[in-house]
Amino acid sequence: MAKSMSILVAQHGRILLSEGYGMANFEHNVPNSPKTKFRLGSLTKAFTAMAILQLQEQGKLNIQDYISQHLEDYPNGLLISLHHLLSNSSGIPDYPGFPSYWEQTQRFYSTIEETIQMIKDKPLEFTPGEEHRYSSSPYILMSAIIEKISGISYGEYIKERICRPLHLENTGVEDCRTIIKNLASGYSVCKEKIHTE
Repeated sequence: MAKSMSILVAQHGRILLSEGYGMANFEHNVPNSPKTKFRLGSLTKAFTAMAILQLQEQGKLNIQDYISQHLEDYPNGLLISLHHLLSNSSGIPDYPGFPSYWEQTQRFYSTIEETIQMIKDKPLEFTPGEEHRYSSSPYILMSAIIEKISGISYGEYIKERICRPLHLENTGVEDCRTIIKNLASGYSVCKEKIHTE
């Protein structure tokens, strides 16, 4: 698959290169430009972790807290700490690996609460803290905790407390319902290009 990107190179405040390469959308023959926006995928985990650490700095939580201190009635909430969630050592299975996720769930909008309902009754894959295994599910739980403690939505928190102070004017949380100008389409390769988003 051809490379697809937008790139900006600057030195001492002077822009040396600002270009788009490849296609933002193959169906409509739209090339990338310097203004094309891309989904960050799992890089958003760093934003979630930063939000949790900000709330710890403010004294509103501690990463040694157990889930049950913030999300009542969560199964095994007395065994799983925020540190376990942050470090992929919680034992909570990765929801994108559930059967039919890519065919059904991924193609429809679901709230944080709906996603938690999908994962909460699944058995742990290991005792929290005893292993490390990559999983997106803990970050959904942390998103719910961020919303509960801050009193605003996860997307609003990221925008107001992280992106805006850093002047990241074109970075934010996609809700899968709002039209975003200059957004590139997503593709995967499985023998041929597959439109995934």
